[in-house]
Amino acid sequence: VGRCVSGAAELDGQGPGDLLLGLKTPAGVDRVLALDTTAALQAQPQLLARGNLQPGLPLTLHVSGGPPHAMAVLVIGASAQDLPLFGGIVVPTAERLLLGLTTDTAGQLDLTITWPTGPASLAPLVLQAWMTSADAASGFEATNAVALTP
Repeated sequence: VGRCVSGAAELDGQGPGDLLLGLKTPAGVDRVLALDTTAALQAQPQLLARGNLQPGLPLTLHVSGGPPHAMAVLVIGASAQDLPLFGGIVVPTAERLLLGLTTDTAGQLDLTITWPTGPASLAPLVLQAWMTSADAASGFEATNAVALTP
């Protein structure tokens, strides 16, 4: 479609920034598009983590906005790598995979894990969920990544 320049701004007073796209159409006409990022974020599966990052204490992970009854995997790493995969980005270094997870009828997944003890309790973790999806061109959808640093 031509060159594209983007930037964030708050245009409508309704929360996170809006995205401005400047482009030139194939016919040579300059256009500026304003997109509401709130709607875009709500359309993507979201991963939230809640808890106290202290050794032996529970940490609750919640996925929302995923496909219903989808097979899921939690990708766990000590840092971010941003590796392209299936039209998305695998953010964690994928040192551990928690397999055998499934979203419920509403496309949600709740999981409680225990924060590690010993030297591992001081290490940061980066988490991201990936799910199968009949609606995605690649057959997979991913949540945002969550970085946890004790």
